[in-house]
Amino acid sequence: MATSKKPEAPPPGAPAWMATFGDLMSLLLTFFILIVSFSSMQESKFQEAVGSLQGALGVLKALPTVPIHEEILRREGRQDQAREISERVQELEEAFASIPEAEVVEVSRTERGLSIRIEAQALFDLGRAELRPEALPILDKIAGALAGLPHPVRIEGHTDNVPLTSGRFPSNWELSATRAAAVLRHMEGRGVDSRRLSAVGYGEWRPVVENDTDEHRQQNRRVEIFMEPPPRAQPARLGEHL
Repeated sequence: MATSKKPEAPPPGAPAWMATFGDLMSLLLTFFILIVSFSSMQESKFQEAVGSLQGALGVLKALPTVPIHEEILRREGRQDQAREISERVQELEEAFASIPEAEVVEVSRTERGLSIRIEAQALFDLGRAELRPEALPILDKIAGALAGLPHPVRIEGHTDNVPLTSGRFPSNWELSATRAAAVLRHMEGRGVDSRRLSAVGYGEWRPVVENDTDEHRQQNRRVEIFMEPPPRAQPARLGEHL
């Protein structure tokens, strides 16, 4: 009787395809570790890493977009901006503590950045747009705090709703705009970069309270200075420029 042939033993070691599969898994793991590590990298380093990845994987013409990095950069940027705004608020409050006239100045944080509100009576005589001498220490303190920063600075002029009787300014539009420009010129002369400055007059049309009493009209006559965060460059997305 013929004996059955014994099955051949498999060759020692893992099959050849396992080595290729293991290499592929290692490369994928390394790739996703790089993506996670981008969350703590600066944008310049991120660009360098993308270039290195392109050189190492030159067979790839494009890679999928990874929006998680953009969101992380945006969140970190907001935290840095909020911290800087808080520091500037505290710095200005301490600087104004030594100025008696500073009681007419209100410094606060807003959703857009730093807000400095100054009652117009501290800066100008009624119906006029020339800065009073008493206003200069206040504006000098503000200019000193903002001069070395990259942030845009917008100066707004506001009035009450009482019509003007003098012939110099046809309406509250011109008065508010001229007052804002006067503050801008002073800050420019104290070292604030002209390219960061802008001025606008809103006349009587953006009151903080109703113009129904003398006290309320005094509150509405004001100059507001806003320091906003600089526009952030759009972070690079993985796959761009490949």
